[in-house]
Amino acid sequence: MKPVDYMFIVGPRRSGSTFLYHLLLQVKGFCFPDGEKESFYFQNKVLNESLYQRYFSNSRGKIISESAPYMFDDCELPKRLKKEFNKNIKFVIIYRNENNLYKSTIDHYSAYSNFRDEEELVLKARENCNYMRNFNNWLKFFPEDSFVIINFNYLSNNSSDTLSDLVDYLGLQIDTNINYSVKKNSAVESRSKLASRIVTLSSIFLKRHNVQILHKIYHFFGVRNLIYKSKSRKKNVNENNVSPEFMIFLKSHPNIKSIGF
Repeated sequence: MKPVDYMFIVGPRRSGSTFLYHLLLQVKGFCFPDGEKESFYFQNKVLNESLYQRYFSNSRGKIISESAPYMFDDCELPKRLKKEFNKNIKFVIIYRNENNLYKSTIDHYSAYSNFRDEEELVLKARENCNYMRNFNNWLKFFPEDSFVIINFNYLSNNSSDTLSDLVDYLGLQIDTNINYSVKKNSAVESRSKLASRIVTLSSIFLKRHNVQILHKIYHFFGVRNLIYKSKSRKKNVNENNVSPEFMIFLKSHPNIKSIGF
């Protein structure tokens, strides 16, 4: 395999991309945006490879990388990226059981995103979890061997093996002791029981149609928004459960590098 110039963890959101970023940050062969896990550069409508490289210092001889899970469900991004970036790129996608991914996405969006209403929130959550649509869209512009798919359950329970497999595949070596203890994205933590009770009482009086007012209250207290909880009450299923549809997809694309399946 020819040397890799770029490696992007493209998502989806709530699939463990932050944890994987913290692991790769400890491997000397990767160069992430200075002080950040993502540059948000790819949210721009016009891309320029030279301008993008300015986000990185000391990248000589390293794989320029970032964890940007917003990329996965951006339908227009693959086309723009293909047009402007001519180097060898690897895209890392983490597969998480769709039911659990959807539940986690709903909870996260409810607490930390400003959507107009419940319908928009649910739509965006479904787009984030739609592996088939998003993956097939990326495959229109990049060949199969550009992608690495990692099993979320394997990443969670076999972090060392996952990291070794990925680093070896990208032609690098782990030359330091890795700290595997950072697994949780702390952004989803509630701050206090008292604040949560205040927010719950607020929802009783303000009702669902006052979404923007409720969001301000929730963001002020920094707790999870309970307004959309009815949409995510399904119990989590075993993370080992890979959908038959996705397994068929993997078998029909043998040049995609899979880890943990």
